[in-house]
Amino acid sequence: MKVTLHHYNFSTNHVEEMTSFYKNVLGLKESTEMRGEEVSGRGYDTYTRFLLAGGDYQIHIATRDLFNGHKTGHYVNPLLTGHLAFRTDDIEELKARLDKHNVPYSDFGEWSIKGWYQIFLYDPDGNCIEVQQVDAEPEDHPMDIQLHHRNYSTNNIEEMTFFYRDILGLTESKEMNSGRILNEYDGETRFLLDENGNQVHIATMDLHNGFKTKHYVNPLLTGHVAFRVDDIEAIKKRLVENNVAFSDMGEWSIEGWYQIFLYDPDGNVLELQHIRE
Repeated sequence: MKVTLHHYNFSTNHVEEMTSFYKNVLGLKESTEMRGEEVSGRGYDTYTRFLLAGGDYQIHIATRDLFNGHKTGHYVNPLLTGHLAFRTDDIEELKARLDKHNVPYSDFGEWSIKGWYQIFLYDPDGNCIEVQQVDAEPEDHPMDIQLHHRNYSTNNIEEMTFFYRDILGLTESKEMNSGRILNEYDGETRFLLDENGNQVHIATMDLHNGFKTKHYVNPLLTGHVAFRVDDIEAIKKRLVENNVAFSDMGEWSIEGWYQIFLYDPDGNVLELQHIRE
């Protein structure tokens, strides 16, 4: 069974503003074709914009729906705080593994997008997770910016690592810890990878990281979504032109990773990183 990172869903009351930010400031491309595949009449009547984030990876910006659970009869509401989505080639095997570990999930079947079989569940920290099976080959979307990892900042490192590694089946990389810069980043981090090298980082929550680094964005409070860019100076210039404030951390937590952190229009923390060759 394969499980790979597929998309991150931002559920928001500001769809147009959020879409403009990710398209016009960060430079993601929008897919208008996917909106024609939406399934209606099953409790999914929200407005969603689909942005391509490199390879087969996407950002979905959906209207927040407080009452989705009531409409669908499911206890997981994926349109309340958003969710992180994985794609698998064997949804039944994954469901059996979740049952074995007594992890409850909501089986939505073919729900929001035609041909997407979706289940939703919560990880040990209460983050909403989607796992989907799609009988289609991934499309390649070359980008100068693409989704790289989702960071979860938590006080439950071991439990969270077990969930993503032993239940979802991601692979833990112990080598990445050897590149850590410890003088400014003293928390524990576990690095988990899918088969394409895309990552989930599970890091110690640090309420005081902003004080330690003297930066106004704290990436270790609520976690963050990270994008990799091929020209960090160009993206910094675009942020300045659009009056978007950011914290320039430079080469901070990982050797060779130049990182800046900022907020999107809904207050979600984003990382933009450039990897030194």
